[in-house]
Amino acid sequence: MILYKKDCDGFRQEIADPILNNSVVLCGSFNPLHEGHLQLMHQAQLHSGKNQIIYEISALNIDKGEIDEKSINDRIEQFDKPDMNVLVTKEPYFYKKALMIPNSAFVVGYDTYIRLIDIKYYMYSIQELERVLSIFKNTGTSILVAGRLNQSTNLFEYLDELSIRSVSEQYRDIFQPIKEFRVDISSTELRKLKVYDQ
Repeated sequence: MILYKKDCDGFRQEIADPILNNSVVLCGSFNPLHEGHLQLMHQAQLHSGKNQIIYEISALNIDKGEIDEKSINDRIEQFDKPDMNVLVTKEPYFYKKALMIPNSAFVVGYDTYIRLIDIKYYMYSIQELERVLSIFKNTGTSILVAGRLNQSTNLFEYLDELSIRSVSEQYRDIFQPIKEFRVDISSTELRKLKVYDQ
């Protein structure tokens, strides 16, 4: 993994295999980075009380495959302020990210939360799901869940007492809602608008 960060003079540093912990981490493709990401990270930082913020891009996605090097570089260039640390990994699994950056708060949308607890991704094994949840617990990881507009149903979905019931009680405190946040912007919709504008 490589951490990219800009200094106050605007020069970008590359740090290979950095030692990271106690951070607030927003994982995504950032294609493109938009105001919703920035506002979400701001609310997550306030919620978690953690000072170091990291935007993580995985070059490998479980559902979408591998991202090419040019696309990765283009996405890194969007992060142009000194406090915008960008971590590039080849790790699509959240529990392995938690092992790489312990004692951290990972920020996800409600749709990602649903995938995180879907046993389809754990060989349909509740035991395997709970093994992963125990890794979150043991690494001091919290998952901050932001509400998300479901494009199919046009309903705003969020973490509440009903939707958390799918998680075993001993692991429920890993997941925390970010109640203060709602911005109905998606990278997918922005890409569609860009195509239509051309």
